[in-house]
Amino acid sequence: MCRHEPGGVYNVHGQHLGREDEIKYHKGLRIYFVELPETEYNFFFTPAAEALFPYYLAYREVTQEWMEAHYWHINFPDDCTVNPDLWKIYDLDAFVEKYGPLNAKGWDEVWQKWEENKRTGEVETEMAEFPPLYCE
Repeated sequence: MCRHEPGGVYNVHGQHLGREDEIKYHKGLRIYFVELPETEYNFFFTPAAEALFPYYLAYREVTQEWMEAHYWHINFPDDCTVNPDLWKIYDLDAFVEKYGPLNAKGWDEVWQKWEENKRTGEVETEMAEFPPLYCE
């Protein structure tokens, strides 16, 4: 668990096992990048933290081959895929003003849906204020 701004690097390691064993024993492993309020790391182990996980910004599928080829680092957000529902969750105008576009796969599609939503008023976003970006 560590704090990352866009463009940062997340050094992947297992919490309970070695990193190779984490991947070996958890097929289909993904790392999700979420926003968490400024708080101590104990926040990760509370129901409040778990409630934020559906609002992830982006994710990365983790495989042994990919991780070895990238020296066990994930560059956030460049190596990630955007949450396809991000346009429903966040005010992306406010997000881009604060952080800039999220340079991850799927951003263009999410932004296009956001722009369409602004024209039609189809969905009201659930969140508008953004704490610093964190990953889990």
